[in-house]
Amino acid sequence: MKSTRPLSSHVPPLISAGLNDETVFLLETFRTGLATWMDIFDFQKTYEREVTKRALRSDILRLCICAFTAKNLSLLTPGEVWDSIASRYYGEALNHMIAAVTCEDPDSASDTLTAALLLSSYEVIGVSSISHQSHMKGAMNLIMTKGISSTSVGLDRANFIVFIRHEIWIALNNEMPLQFDLQRWNTVKPSMGASEYDIAQYLMFLIGAVVNTIYQLENDDTTSDRKKLNNQLDEWYNLTTPEFRGVGYGEVYDHEPRGIFFPIPATGIDFRSDLLSLLTLRC
Repeated sequence: MKSTRPLSSHVPPLISAGLNDETVFLLETFRTGLATWMDIFDFQKTYEREVTKRALRSDILRLCICAFTAKNLSLLTPGEVWDSIASRYYGEALNHMIAAVTCEDPDSASDTLTAALLLSSYEVIGVSSISHQSHMKGAMNLIMTKGISSTSVGLDRANFIVFIRHEIWIALNNEMPLQFDLQRWNTVKPSMGASEYDIAQYLMFLIGAVVNTIYQLENDDTTSDRKKLNNQLDEWYNLTTPEFRGVGYGEVYDHEPRGIFFPIPATGIDFRSDLLSLLTLRC
């Protein structure tokens, strides 16, 4: 019997009303550029892969990504043309954020948290401190409500990583302790042979602990805390692999190589030396 079924069937691609040449360019620029920065401590590359994909179905994510990306492009030379575009997407994103917060749909909570962090990132480079604090506070409330920590998985974990990086930046910029309790991070000291993610997360925890120590009240005795942190930094460093620490190359001057190559981007700074310097600076 001859089949009447076609040998091949053509499934038309998904059509999104929110996509055009401009948004596609901004989404692609985000995926290949800014998302890699957002994922610097996330070895699963969640922002590059998952967030960009979600933006095809989430208006608020698409608008936030476009606003953040356009704002970054406006900082380049010449980038003035992107200023008004960034502001337009930012205004639309704020309206969607208000609606999302009012609705409080638990199914879209992850998208709302991601959007809050993207808006906060926009406001950091846009020097909008009041709005930045507002969206960071909103992000922190969502994280606390959902019980998100370093032990979370998927997008929640990726958002937590971005959130604590923002937290540390705000604390250093304002010379104040962290607002989010370190104990809520649920970060556990990694053992020998631990994954790069666990080692990187513990590094972030130590950075947070150092920030809290150096910006405690002046009448607080932090001597024991500093000594403990020195030991913890040494222990952390001994857990890392040579690749994690970076591989030296070129001629050696004063016992130091001319350059260091970091195959793992998250370790592209000698954090241990920098943190020890911070502790010494505030002694």
